[in-house]
Amino acid sequence: VSATIYVSGLPTGVSEYEFSVFFSKCGKVISSRVIRDKVTKVGKGTGLLQFAEDASVENALKMDGETWQNHTIRVQRSKFFFFFFFFFFFFLKSGLINMT
Repeated sequence: VSATIYVSGLPTGVSEYEFSVFFSKCGKVISSRVIRDKVTKVGKGTGLLQFAEDASVENALKMDGETWQNHTIRVQRSKFFFFFFFFFFFFLKSGLINMT
């Protein structure tokens, strides 16, 4: 089981750091990714967050429906697709995958 969550309803201006800090009360955050528009770099209101432990995911799921910066967030356990999506963009951003 992956210790990764998918979050929707994020404020569009949120940074990866703010996203990590907001969920750090659930447990140790390993990585975070706010999904952004390719051209404008504005957040699309969704993101992925990976925790060090599975128990942290359970804590994060309890935050489903909370309000953050006047936005109601939805927290779901990440499916394999989202986990793959997260690492694909991580490697793409780091230059380890070249799409040209």
